[in-house]
Amino acid sequence: MTRYSDRPMPRTHQTSQTSPSRSKGARKPAQARSRDRFERILAATEALLETHPIDEISVGMVSDQSGINRATVYQFFPTVRSILHTLGTRFLDELYDTMVGEVQSRGPAFWRETIAKVQDTVVRFYSRHPAACSLFLGDGSLHGLRVIDQDFDKRFTEHIRWLLGASKAIQPTQDGDPIQIVVTISISILSLSVYTHQRITDYYNSAAKEAITLYLATLFPSDRAP
Repeated sequence: MTRYSDRPMPRTHQTSQTSPSRSKGARKPAQARSRDRFERILAATEALLETHPIDEISVGMVSDQSGINRATVYQFFPTVRSILHTLGTRFLDELYDTMVGEVQSRGPAFWRETIAKVQDTVVRFYSRHPAACSLFLGDGSLHGLRVIDQDFDKRFTEHIRWLLGASKAIQPTQDGDPIQIVVTISISILSLSVYTHQRITDYYNSAAKEAITLYLATLFPSDRAP
């Protein structure tokens, strides 16, 4: 008998690979010196996101924070938004890879435990990365940055579906996608926590898990999925 943890993931779920099209507007450097500057620009922007609203961040601020002159910043990134897009894509890839590495599939019989682990993994990631929290749950969500990468949405929801055992009950239909609803519940409650407390609190994390569980219980009427 094949254990759920031994099931191969679909190819599209296995790794996150950043393609040029997913670093919108950014000019990826080839030389080592240029790569160092590129990374310093991203690191400076991440630091600024931890202390400033997105609307306040300018190329000049990134230049000052990174110690790289504005002309060079513009060589790599034509706008602040292009920097945020590149940084956001990295965060999304790391979040996906973290979930793949930390949450193992135990099959549909354990959907409650699995979804709680997914939620806790997401919250730990955002707690480690305040800039990502700002981009996708705070100010950034108002700028449409939360949907920076449509491919991520697909990978993330499909992997959660796989973790839960890919039961018929959670497959997308013409009416909608239950896992998209799960993700939306989580994002909405965590965003409210960030709006209210500037961070994700245990109270809101617990509320998100309870709301998700109550919704999925309408699809999985008992502790064991059909």
